[in-house]
Amino acid sequence: MKHNFIDSIEDVFSNEIGCFDTHSLSEIKNFSNYEYLTGDPYAWGYADLKIKFSTDYEANTDKKVLKCGITHSGQIHQFKRDMEIIKNYPKKVIVAYSFNDPANDHTFPH
Repeated sequence: MKHNFIDSIEDVFSNEIGCFDTHSLSEIKNFSNYEYLTGDPYAWGYADLKIKFSTDYEANTDKKVLKCGITHSGQIHQFKRDMEIIKNYPKKVIVAYSFNDPANDHTFPH
């Protein structure tokens, strides 16, 4: 689906578990070692997938990175959602924290 951002129009999509990522659920289940990136806009993107921080990090480290930020959410929401998704635990969890996350935590669920 196309989404109109302030300065561009980009494709926005999700994989089977709701992450703005091209890794499929079956592929993720077969990862023996991966890193999990969560957070709100900094992880979710607001940009073309090819130029997102998480995509760049994955390409430059040769690590498998599951890109699962949730826009307009705080750490409580993300953690709750993440624990429902993750079956084989990641090697590392990276939290892209934003200044508005405490307010989102305070109003969860909103």
